[in-house]
Amino acid sequence: MTTRGTQAFLRLGREDINVTEPLAGLLLALTREPHRYLGVGSPNPSKWLFPGMQPGRPLTAARLGERLRALGIRAQPGRRSAMNNLAAQVPAAVLADLLNLAPTTAVRWVRHAGGDWSHYPAELGRTSDHQS
Repeated sequence: MTTRGTQAFLRLGREDINVTEPLAGLLLALTREPHRYLGVGSPNPSKWLFPGMQPGRPLTAARLGERLRALGIRAQPGRRSAMNNLAAQVPAAVLADLLNLAPTTAVRWVRHAGGDWSHYPAELGRTSDHQS
């Protein structure tokens, strides 16, 4: 979690995402206090918002999902909805690069979302401001 001026950003993967209030304030409060590693071994404070079982490593997506499900929060439907929305808006190649997906997985998401990007390369060629 970082701040730039009055804006707060959360890094998920390679990109920083602008987080608005009230979530930004809550996340900033969580990140001000170092999180203790709770496993056996070195109990050094961690910079991760969700520290994993290995010192200096974040919690895995699978383990975070387990914790959320134990609290009655189902993240998978929201993930699917967000993926469908994004896949309907961008070509498979862009989706694969953006989310570090295998090309076949990105194509499957775009097809499922009803995206038709068969004319995308031709459109790029016609656009004068497109740079190779």
